[in-house]
Amino acid sequence: MLSLRSRIATIVATVAASFLLLAAAGLAFMYSGVYDVSASSKDNPIVAKLLHGTYEASLHRHAGSDVPPGDLLSFENIR
Repeated sequence: MLSLRSRIATIVATVAASFLLLAAAGLAFMYSGVYDVSASSKDNPIVAKLLHGTYEASLHRHAGSDVPPGDLLSFENIR
């Protein structure tokens, strides 16, 4: 029978090895070029929704209380 200390060590080692394996698999996927990230093809609807949500959240966070000009095509705004 294993002691409590060796059981905990086994669990910690298993979790660490699983994390490293998952990180290696993620890096392999990233650098494999399998997923198309070009702008010439449409995104998966789920990915598109996540990207758009991120875009809107970033826009609202960084824009703050800035108000855009009412008429962007006026001569004063163009020059």
